[in-house]
Amino acid sequence: MPPTKQPIAGLLKHYLSMGKKHGVTYKCGEEVTSEMIKAENPDAVVLATGGCPIIPKIDGVTNENVVTALDILSGKKVAGKNVLVIGGGSVGVETADFLAENLRNVTVVEMRDEVAIDEPNYPKIFLMERLRIYNVNILTSAMVTGILPNGITYKKSDEELKLEGFDTIVLALGVRSYNPLEESLKNLDLEVHVIGDALKAGDAVDAILEGAQLAINI
Repeated sequence: MPPTKQPIAGLLKHYLSMGKKHGVTYKCGEEVTSEMIKAENPDAVVLATGGCPIIPKIDGVTNENVVTALDILSGKKVAGKNVLVIGGGSVGVETADFLAENLRNVTVVEMRDEVAIDEPNYPKIFLMERLRIYNVNILTSAMVTGILPNGITYKKSDEELKLEGFDTIVLALGVRSYNPLEESLKNLDLEVHVIGDALKAGDAVDAILEGAQLAINI
């Protein structure tokens, strides 16, 4: 969904089409359980259950105007006019890019002294230029300590400060592995593989390579 990520969407459509062509069965809208897997009696199981957003344990995180980057990018939530993005890694800056392109006034707050540290160098150059053109405000070296009804409290250089005037607060602090099935499969006589974000949070390119290599080995 973020700008310039459209080739990945096309790639996913290609994989889906080729999978159907070669006999892959897709079942959507089902929560998989260990009982279901056991009933299928497979030779191998690949757990690629991905990750889920990291939610910080700070005051105000459950406020109604607090959403995740995934909520915004998936269209589940619509941001107000003035948006504060907490987290300036790849997820945060790409979400800010998406919001700014859709005519929102965006501010990004990052605890490190630089944003987009985990963004590859080549796309980062153009991403940062787009953020500059869209007048996205970037505040670095700022540790968020709490969320207010219309902003945040944060610490910068040992000083407690406030940042207010926002309709929507977006959490973009990365993802943690989501792997609810591995433990329940350990007692079954199955070949089990955990890949992608389900194993360790990373980027899409690494996950694609990992999946391809595993498929070849299987």
